[in-house]
Amino acid sequence: MNALLVAGLILGIGAPAPKEVPKKGPALPSIVGMWEAQKRTLAGIDLPDEPMLFEFRADGQLNMTHVEQAWISHHRHNFDASKDPAELDWLKNGEETKTVRAIYMIDGAILSLCFENTFNGNRPTRFESVKGTKTLMWTLKRVEKKKE
Repeated sequence: MNALLVAGLILGIGAPAPKEVPKKGPALPSIVGMWEAQKRTLAGIDLPDEPMLFEFRADGQLNMTHVEQAWISHHRHNFDASKDPAELDWLKNGEETKTVRAIYMIDGAILSLCFENTFNGNRPTRFESVKGTKTLMWTLKRVEKKKE
């Protein structure tokens, strides 16, 4: 029996070490949550403030609320944070035939959205709104949950 124990120890010492589990990088900030519109730029021109709230829910629901006019529109969204830049599609009222193809970036509590201001347009590749284009840049600020 001692011989088996010694043989097991010898084999165990000579065995390769277990592979190290790769460490995950820092978690990317999530688009899920409530965001308040701060600034809009269309075709290089700053637009007047429009008090709106965007709620991106984990179940894919996107609710857009116009605060002063008291209307809410309900859409669906899909996003892919693994792309560079991150991609967001929102489907008007859930219809796949009317899709806004956007890119987005989250920097702290600021969400930048960039898209052609039309359905089924091309997805931008850069965060810019240049004169003569249909590109809309929207800057939103995360609305912090109230502590109870």
